[in-house]
Formats: sequence, C-alpha cells, structure tokens
Amino acid sequence: RYERGGSYTVTLTVSGADGTSDASTQEISVSEGLSAAFTPIVREDRALTVEFVNESSGPVATYRWSFGDGAASDQASPVHTYVEGGVYTVTLTVVGADGISTDETSTQIEVIGRIEEVPPELPGQIEPGSLNAAPVVPAFNRERLRGVYESGLERGNRAQVFAWAGDDVLQRAGVLTPFATGEFRLGGNADLQTIIDWYNRADLGGRTSFNQESVAQAANWTAQDILAPFNADPARCQEGEAPITCALRITQPAVLLVSVGYHDAQSGTNLGTFRASLNEIVQIAAERGVIPVLITVPPLEASDNERLIGINEVIIQVANEARVPVVNVWRAVNELSGSGDGGSALGDATGDPAGDGGGVVVSGEGGGFTASPSGPGDLSEEAVRAYGVNAANRAILRTLSNLRETVFPDAAQ
Repeated sequence: RYERGGSYTVTLTVSGADGTSDASTQEISVSEGLSAAFTPIVREDRALTVEFVNESSGPVATYRWSFGDGAASDQASPVHTYVEGGVYTVTLTVVGADGISTDETSTQIEVIGRIEEVPPELPGQIEPGSLNAAPVVPAFNRERLRGVYESGLERGNRAQVFAWAGDDVLQRAGVLTPFATGEFRLGGNADLQTIIDWYNRADLGGRTSFNQESVAQAANWTAQDILAPFNADPARCQEGEAPITCALRITQPAVLLVSVGYHDAQSGTNLGTFRASLNEIVQIAAERGVIPVLITVPPLEASDNERLIGINEVIIQVANEARVPVVNVWRAVNELSGSGDGGSALGDATGDPAGDGGGVVVSGEGGGFTASPSGPGDLSEEAVRAYGVNAANRAILRTLSNLRETVFPDAAQ
C-alpha cells in the first residue's frame, strides 16, 4: 500500500534454483486513495446553523451527506440549519470517479437551542404591515442574481427552463398552466408573448415549464416536505436526495418558483421552523446556480388569515434577507375590484377544488382567489382586476419577463 499517489518504478526479480536470475522493471501510476473527512463549524450568529467544511482527499466525484435529522445534501461543503438542538450523527460518504470506490466517515455534533416562534409582526427588516406594502411585481438586485445565474451556466442550467417547488395550490387553481396549451388571451399585455414563447421552447418530456410535473411539488406539502429525502420519488431521485435537489438536478432550470406556506399555515407550523426551512430552500437553489423566486400565499377560503399573514411576512423577510425576488400574490388578490364573495379556486380546505372533485371555481361577481369565467389565462384588464388567479398569472409572468430582461438578456435561444 502506497502512502500517497504518484509515479513509481516497480522491479520484479526472480531467481532460479540454479542460481540464475532475471528482472523486469515497469513504471506505474498510483492514484490517490479516497479518504472522507470533514470539520463541522457552528456559526456564532446562528447556533443551529452548521457549516460542514469538506476535507476529503483523492479522486472524489460525488458527495453524500446525511445530517442526522432526515435531511441530506450532495454539496462538497454544505451549510445546514437544524430545527432544534440535540446530538446528531453526521455522515459523509464520498464516491470515486470510477463510481465504485467509496469511503465514509461519521461524527457526532451537538447543536444547542431551538428555533423560537416568531410573531406575525416580525422585527428587523420587515415592518408590521409590510405584506400589503411590498410590491406585487418585484424589483431585482441584478448583481446578486446575475452571479447566481452565471454560476448555474457552469453547471449546465438552462435559461429557458424554470421549475416549481412547494405545494400545488397555485397550479390547481390554473396558475401558469394555460400558457403551455395556448388557452390564454393577453389583452393589453402583448409583450408577455415573448416570455411565453421563451419558456415553451424547452421540451420537458412532452411538457414545458408551464405545465411540468415537478418532483419537488405535491399536494399538502409544507416547506419541510420539500427538504425531506423520504418524500423524494424513488423512481427518479437518488438515494438520500431531497425532492428539491432532485428536481434541480433533473430539470436544470435557471429559475425556481417557490410556492409554499398554505399548508404550513393550516397545520400550525412554527413560524421560526418555516423560516429556517424556507431559508434552506433558497440557499440550496442559489448554491446550484438557480435563481429562487418566492411567491406569497393568496388569501384562501377556510384558511386562518392571521396565521397566513405571519407565513407571508416570513416569506417577504426571507426574500429581502437573501436578496431574491418575491411575487406578492397576497397583495394582488387583496387589491381586486371584485366583491370578494366569489369563493376560492381551491374550494374546501381538504384540497378538493370546488369541493366536488375537480375544476376551478369561477364567479361572475369576482373577488377572492378565483378564475374568470373566460379562463385563468385571460389577462385582459377586466379579468386581472376582478379575479385573483388571473391577477396572479399576470404578476408571475411579468416577473419572469422582467427577470430575463434584467438578469440574463444575453441568454442564447
């Protein structure tokens, strides 16, 4: 066994019974052996957040981390936030370039504390009432987002693809799906045809970004569900891979739409826990060169609006702190000119649209998170002023359009 890799001269000498001998010399090259190693560093400003510094050696091709709380990562030196204090066994497995050789190391770490409940009136950068003050269509920090985008190009991410992560609240209501099928009317928003064509160019197995089926999205999912490896599709995801990392690896998007929080509000998720999970989702996307675009949850029937306001305040705070866009669908719906008695596009609280097995609730009265009788893809001024689903469609399309024009206008078609 050689201590280190390098070139060596090997000589074999054989001797016969008659005293004669012969020798053969050959130059060999020895590869550095795999050795998994890391050092955990607890951040002083965030005691539950641990940075894992990779110190592995040898021809490592892939990394597999298990943080001991059900979460995993494939990054070389990931950062992970625990929900509460305790002793966790962290395991790093490295796989060699041949895809066969492996080495593994484990160590126990102790983190202290727990994420405390955060009141709806959040301190810091977010002032009380900011939910209705944050713009519907965001401005962009171009320098920050351009850096994320360029790192994604090096990973093979595709500018003509966006992905979804979260629950399916918006899509079940008809958000963005009509733009894959041509069932839309732009009205005075004819310029949005460019972004619709842009994202319809990439073929995702017979679908486009607008109507794709994401492995990081499912009914009733909370933010933590997006990060849980046991929720990953075993047919498409690697062992120990979280749904979000699986989706980004499979789809290779430049943009990730994060629509989550409704079921966190319904299930009473601690706001601090929600914030930690959302921060991790944003971090995972950015580390992989994908621009995260957060979306606030619209006011829905049978929802605890006070709780939902707290969730949405967290969404805005996380976006501001991470300097990423947030589409304020909550405000777009609250500013509708309709009467507000049109019901919800999601029907009852069980997740059955209209409460009868399918379809989107529409109402001639408008108001609420409903779709226009002319369809959710109607972006005429009359429709977007009266119907929440139509308003959300215009806001998200406008954000995608502005994002491309501002951050990656030079992307090849």
